Amino acid sequence: MTPFLRGLAQAVIETFDLPEPILEVGSYQVPGQEHLCDLRPLLAGREHAGLDARPGPGVDIVGDVQALDLPDASVGTVLAFSTFEHVPRFWKGFDEVHRVLRPDGVF
Repeated sequence: MTPFLRGLAQAVIETFDLPEPILEVGSYQVPGQEHLCDLRPLLAGREHAGLDARPGPGVDIVGDVQALDLPDASVGTVLAFSTFEHVPRFWKGFDEVHRVLRPDGVF
């Protein structure tokens, strides 16, 4: 995550009433960038889970955004910063996000 995207994430989280639960796709905290990519302090007190393809810091759920193991309409908000350019079939990931988002959901 870049400093610009960190600022964007902070602005979105502080400005909008994001429905919960919040799913952060691509939540792995790259070593040396924790101060930028750790969104947990910004989401304190909110129901939040981090999803990534590999286990590690910031990851609560190891999974593939192209095939989410979540029920339909079970997520209020999906956050993804610098993520979908790494997804081989990103359109399937978008379909999955749409499937798991509630009707009032935010992406």
